[in-house]
Amino acid sequence: MSHIQGLNSLKKGNNLPKTTDGPIPCPDPFYELMLTCWNRKPENRPTFDYLRDFSTTMQYIQKIIIKICVIGSDNI
Repeated sequence: MSHIQGLNSLKKGNNLPKTTDGPIPCPDPFYELMLTCWNRKPENRPTFDYLRDFSTTMQYIQKIIIKICVIGSDNI
């Protein structure tokens, strides 16, 4: 899908499909967050505070996963 096709699709109310190919597929929590950001009703979209907290939480989880992968879960 070209960027023009994607923009036209969004204008029609369609959402972009979740990517499942490429070097890193889009994780479910991020795609679900994108869907809420695209809600037609602004009052149903996440606030900037929510987005900041979501990002902070995901970064924390990523650090834990890296520690588990690098040093093993017994050392956490």
